[in-house]
Amino acid sequence: MRRRLAIVLILSSFASVFLSCHNGDPDYPRHDEIKYEYKIDLDGYVLSKAYGYEVNEWSIPAQWNDNLNGVKSVVRIGSNSFVSWKHLREVSIPSSVTCICEAAFEDLSKLKKVRYSGGCEIDTIEPYAFRYCSAIETIEVPCKLRVIEKQTYQYCDGATSVVFMKNTEGESALEVINEAAFYGCSKLPTVTIPKGVTKIDRGAFYGCSGLRSIDFEDGSALSIIQDNAFGRCTNLTSLTIPRSVRFIGKKVLSGQKKVTLQYKGSQAEWDSIVKDEEWRGLGDSEVEVEIVFAST
Repeated sequence: MRRRLAIVLILSSFASVFLSCHNGDPDYPRHDEIKYEYKIDLDGYVLSKAYGYEVNEWSIPAQWNDNLNGVKSVVRIGSNSFVSWKHLREVSIPSSVTCICEAAFEDLSKLKKVRYSGGCEIDTIEPYAFRYCSAIETIEVPCKLRVIEKQTYQYCDGATSVVFMKNTEGESALEVINEAAFYGCSKLPTVTIPKGVTKIDRGAFYGCSGLRSIDFEDGSALSIIQDNAFGRCTNLTSLTIPRSVRFIGKKVLSGQKKVTLQYKGSQAEWDSIVKDEEWRGLGDSEVEVEIVFAST
């Protein structure tokens, strides 16, 4: 009797991982028998794996019921959870989700659009989450995100814009753009960095060869520009440096021939910035740099 009961429970659990993606959203077609794997966590369910190789468009469910713990919100998208979705073009992420885990959508070369539902609550996107998503047209950075982790959007080389989403007060929570975050995003023409960003890490925009300008919002708190931050941005001929900057690393502008730096402070303030030894008074030794000061 015990063995028979165990078999029934296992079959019941396995059946519960099948769900139609049709959730009332007319923008998405119906795909039956998509298999999910979920894990229960303290604050809801983690979508640990989904199988949909042939699916083109998808809306992730906001709730789940594993028939054991009841109906709860889907709060995280697990690591490598969409690795098999090689034909996925559009994905909609519900407002219940607060975290996109490591490499969740990595190497989905046909993914063009990532839709964040109203009231986006995402505050964590782990490394490599969208790496090699070369068809993404617009990179949207959720408004509650404080850190763009390393290589999150590396080689999203189809993207033509980066949008830093804002909350109802018109603010982005972003503070750090980590190592190689936008490495190789070669079609970005311009980027405007939110004022709360204090650090741009090594190679953050390296190889963004289409970049013509990088702007900073008024009141920028930027303090650190690390090595190679804008290296090989070969179309970047001018760069504004906020007055708040206190450290500039080496080879920040490597690969360019001539660059005009618009510094928001005075000559004395510029001289007080800690710089790598390659900045010999006027700039990186590999690049001809002209510095224009906003004040004297």
